[in-house]
Amino acid sequence: MLGVASPALDTTVPVPPTLTELAGGYLDEIRAVLPAGTPVRLVGWSLGAVLAYELGRQLCADGRDCTAVLIDPWVGPAGAPAAPSAGELVRAFLTDVTRGEVTGELPATDTELTAEETLRALWPQVAGSRPDLVSLGLPAALRLFGVFAAHTRALVRYDVPAAPGLDAHLLVARTPLGGAAGGYLVPLGDRLPGPAPRQQVPGDHFAVTDPDKVDAVAAAITAALCPQLP
Repeated sequence: MLGVASPALDTTVPVPPTLTELAGGYLDEIRAVLPAGTPVRLVGWSLGAVLAYELGRQLCADGRDCTAVLIDPWVGPAGAPAAPSAGELVRAFLTDVTRGEVTGELPATDTELTAEETLRALWPQVAGSRPDLVSLGLPAALRLFGVFAAHTRALVRYDVPAAPGLDAHLLVARTPLGGAAGGYLVPLGDRLPGPAPRQQVPGDHFAVTDPDKVDAVAAAITAALCPQLP
């Protein structure tokens, strides 16, 4: 079992501008540890699910046998215009970092501010009543926000190419994605070029990984990756 994560989360490595390039880095990691011809089974959630799809596409193009389980993935709509606004990015980030607990409108700020400046201006008001955000701290929040914003821009631009040979399975949260991101993203399943099995799992986008929901998700993953098991 190999776990991969964006190197930008722990280092100063810049985030690749496209999901294709980001997945290509993961492909290099897999090639380094798995002999050629070894079947690959991928599982990803949220952005990780979209990356699992793109990585699976590249693995199949590389001649690998690949199955991917995609847990509630969302992407930009076809022909998506520009990236989300600064305010939308900040709202979506706060929803993400609080696992869906901060979803409403934020206090008004100067519309001329950049996204980072907007987060700086709002942080004292938003974080003041939340111990988790106070513990995180503004410097760490700004670093995470930079990675989040770069990933979001790449996600919105992703064109969802066909993935011949990829055995993709969708696990869809019962409650659709809310907050700002739910306004500028659409379910990956709506944009897949070909059919893929879909199964609904309990919870919303964030709750699907909660302790009381994870058994249902684990069972669905097992059924997709090991269909021969009873």
